[in-house]
Amino acid sequence: MNDYATNISIGGVLPVSLLPELLSAAVHCGTGFDWNGDRLGETDSELQRLRDMIDEESSSGDPLRLYNDVAGGGRLEALETFCREHGLSYRREHDPDHGDTGMVCWWSPGMSAPTEREADSGGEPFVFVHEIVEILDGKATPKAALAAIRDLAKRATPFEVGTLTLSQS
Repeated sequence: MNDYATNISIGGVLPVSLLPELLSAAVHCGTGFDWNGDRLGETDSELQRLRDMIDEESSSGDPLRLYNDVAGGGRLEALETFCREHGLSYRREHDPDHGDTGMVCWWSPGMSAPTEREADSGGEPFVFVHEIVEILDGKATPKAALAAIRDLAKRATPFEVGTLTLSQS
């Protein structure tokens, strides 16, 4: 399994009581607040740093962003599982490397499973010709084909993650 520069954006409402659990997942995934390799640790000061970063990002309208420059397989499983279990939206991206394409994965409450697609270096997912051909083969009219292609584009386009805010409950 190759290592990839990987980032995750997290949004939603998180009870402040779950901050230690979020920190634990972030530490397990080897993430930090930037690409410099300064990883989070499980200490009281790091917990305060995480809370301060969430407040700072939230006040500027941004999600919490965490980074790992050597994530195995480009995955951050503990963080993604934490997000799904607690109803937090996320978008994970890893850059192309090792002759591979990049990947983008996203999930939000209401989705049955995360969506993952190959992507370019800007995190934009690919739509493949064979997907379009399959759509065109099954549609009787140009209007129906266009509607199906638009639906594919919608399903293949990740949403922008909103802010992560802390609640007292």
